Amino acid sequence: MEIIPAIMPKSMRDLKEKMSRVAAIVPLVQVDIMDGIFVSEKTWPYGFSEEFKQIIVEKEGFPFWDQVDFEADLMISDPVRGVEEWISAGARRVIVHIESTENFPYVVDTFKSRAPAKDSLFNIELGVAINPDTPNEKIAPYIKDVDFVQCMGIAKIGFQSQPF
Repeated sequence: MEIIPAIMPKSMRDLKEKMSRVAAIVPLVQVDIMDGIFVSEKTWPYGFSEEFKQIIVEKEGFPFWDQVDFEADLMISDPVRGVEEWISAGARRVIVHIESTENFPYVVDTFKSRAPAKDSLFNIELGVAINPDTPNEKIAPYIKDVDFVQCMGIAKIGFQSQPF
C-alpha cells in the first residue's frame, strides 16, 4: 500500500506553493485534476489553459519536476484527452476513473500509443480508480491492462473533508 499526498490546485501559484511544501519530503505527489463536469469542482489547469499548454509543449516544466514525481488523478469527462496531455506534461502515473468513460479499452490504447515503452528510462504507469459504490466487477476486465488500482475512500469524489 502506498500513501501519497494529494494536491487540489486552485491555480498555478497554488500548485507551486503546495508542491514546494512536499518536494523534498516525498518521492511522489498526486495532483487532482477536476474539470467541473465529471465532478462539480474545478481545479487547475481548467480555466488556465495557456499555463498548462506551455508545460505540454515543454516550454515550461511542471513545478518541481526535477525534485519529485507526480501523478495526475483525472476526475474529468474526457479521459482520453487527459491521458494524452498529462503524458506530455511529464506525469509519472496517470489515473483514470472507471466511471468517467464507457470505453476504457480506448483509454488503454491511447495510453499505450503515447507512453514510452515499459523498458525505457522514463516509465509511465496507468492506474484505474474506482468509487466505493461501483462494483469491483466493472474494473475486473481491465486489471491486466493497468499498473495499479486506486480505491476511492469517499462517496463524493472531488471534495475534501468527507468521512471515510
